[in-house]
Amino acid sequence: RCDGKPDCKDKSDELECRLIEKDKSYQKFLTPPPVDKKDKLVIQIIVDIVSIGDIKEIESTIDFQFTLKMNWLESRLKFANLMANSSNPLTPEEIDYLWIPKLTFYNTE
Repeated sequence: RCDGKPDCKDKSDELECRLIEKDKSYQKFLTPPPVDKKDKLVIQIIVDIVSIGDIKEIESTIDFQFTLKMNWLESRLKFANLMANSSNPLTPEEIDYLWIPKLTFYNTE
């Protein structure tokens, strides 16, 4: 079920395959509660620099490309139809349902 491969003639095993079980009490504008008796939610940020471009010493600027990944525990959600040993991409609708941390870069162009 929900593995991208229909297992029955009417393909109904591939319907309603959302990964997030929606809860009416979930509020995406509220930060998830901290876990493990911490005071604040811990968000892990991983930055991988892809390339370094122009370095302008006089202007004190540097151009570079990077990928950024943020990890946190969202304890208010319940998941379903997860596949083991595989990625479980969310639909755009599911992503829109989630609280996502705001990240601001200052002194950028």
